[in-house]
Amino acid sequence: MPVFLRSAKELSALATHEPFEAAEVKASKGKLQVALLPKKPAAKGSRRALAEASDEDRLAIEGRELYWLPSGGISESDLDLKAIEKALGPWTMRTMGTVEQIVAKYFGD
Repeated sequence: MPVFLRSAKELSALATHEPFEAAEVKASKGKLQVALLPKKPAAKGSRRALAEASDEDRLAIEGRELYWLPSGGISESDLDLKAIEKALGPWTMRTMGTVEQIVAKYFGD
């Protein structure tokens, strides 16, 4: 099973990153998801993954992370996660809230 590591500095930056407008996140009934990728995806893979986005499932890729803002619960989404994984490779996904909690617990001041 692959392991996806980030340094304390990288994880702290990730926890404060806002890939979508604050109003979009607030309006969503879903939770912002972060997929940690093993490496920055190639342009072709990024384009293929981002082509899966819709008004109900917003996507952004920055560095080694894929951000997903579903409009509702993950299980209610029609987003083709298998197609995205095929385009980007394996990942591990967590909610932004979980990332923030990890940073606060282990790397907070």
